[in-house]
Amino acid sequence: SEFPGGVSATVLNPQVTFRTRFSEVWDAQAAVGVSYSDEDRGAGSDKNWSLSLDGSLCRTFENDRLCARASRYSQPSATAQLVQTTSAGVDWSRRLGQRDNLQLSANVVRSSGLELLGVPLRPTYYTAAGSYSRQFSPRLSGGVFVNARKLTQAGPDPKADFSGSLFVTYRFGDIR
Repeated sequence: SEFPGGVSATVLNPQVTFRTRFSEVWDAQAAVGVSYSDEDRGAGSDKNWSLSLDGSLCRTFENDRLCARASRYSQPSATAQLVQTTSAGVDWSRRLGQRDNLQLSANVVRSSGLELLGVPLRPTYYTAAGSYSRQFSPRLSGGVFVNARKLTQAGPDPKADFSGSLFVTYRFGDIR
C-alpha cells in the first residue's frame, strides 16, 4: 500500500485452512499462517514476522446454531502504521418456526500498533447485534435489525452508538 509522503506498507499473509466435522452437530474451521510486514517510512524500513490465526467452533442443534470464533492478524492502517488485531465473537441463530428467524451476535476487537502524535491508542471495539426476520411469502420477507457499538481507547472514550433498521426483501426471477 502506498501512502502520501513516500510511506509504504506491504503485508503478506499466506495461510493454510482446515475444516472438519467432528460429529453431526459439531464442526470447526481453523486457519494458521504467518504475516510478514515491511513498513517503509522513508528513513528505513521495519520488517516484522507474526503468527496469524483464525478459527471457529460451531454446534448445530435442531433449530439453533451457535458459533464461537477468534482471530489474530496484522494489517497496515490508513496512516501506514502496522496494526495487530485480535478479535473474538459469538454468533447464535434460531429458527423460531417455518417463517421466522432470530440472530444474535457479540464481538470484541482489540487493536495495537496505532499511534496518534506518538501516543498509543490501543482501541477496543465492542459490538452487539440482533435481527428478526419473517418470510411473508416465497418472494417477500422483512424484519428488524438492531446494533450497539462501544469504543474504548487511551484518552476519553466516545459515547456508545445505537442503531436500528427495518428491512423488506423482494425476490425477483424463478424461485426454486
